Amino acid sequence: MNHYQLLTNSMCVLCSVKPFSPIIIILHPQYCVNILLPEAIQQLLLWRSGERTTASLLSHAEEERLHERGSAKAQETDWVFDLLRLREAQARLWGVDLKAKGKGKDKGGEVRGGTRSRPRKVTVPR
Repeated sequence: MNHYQLLTNSMCVLCSVKPFSPIIIILHPQYCVNILLPEAIQQLLLWRSGERTTASLLSHAEEERLHERGSAKAQETDWVFDLLRLREAQARLWGVDLKAKGKGKDKGGEVRGGTRSRPRKVTVPR
C-alpha cells in the first residue's frame, strides 16, 4: 500500500472525513493550521478562564459571544513579556549586552549576602 492509498483509505482524526479526495489531501493541512488550530486555541483559552464550562453546544448567540471573547483572549499578550521584549530591543539598539551587565557587579572583593540596607559585613580574623 503506497502513501496515497493509505491517505485515501484512512479517516482524518480531527475532521472525521473519509475518504480523502486528492484536492482535500492538498488543502487539509492548510485547513487544520488556518481554521482548526486557532479555533482550538480560542476554546482552550475560554476553558482556562472559566468562561466555557461545558463541552456541549450552547445557543447560537452564546456560541457567538464565546467566539468573540475567545478571539479577544487570543489577541491578548502578557505585559511582562512585552516589556522584556521592548527592553531587549532597546538594548540591541544601544549596543548593550544585558547578560554581561550584571557580571560586572560581582567583580571586586565585596562579600555577597545580606540586604541592600543591611549589607553583610566582612569579619577580619584576629
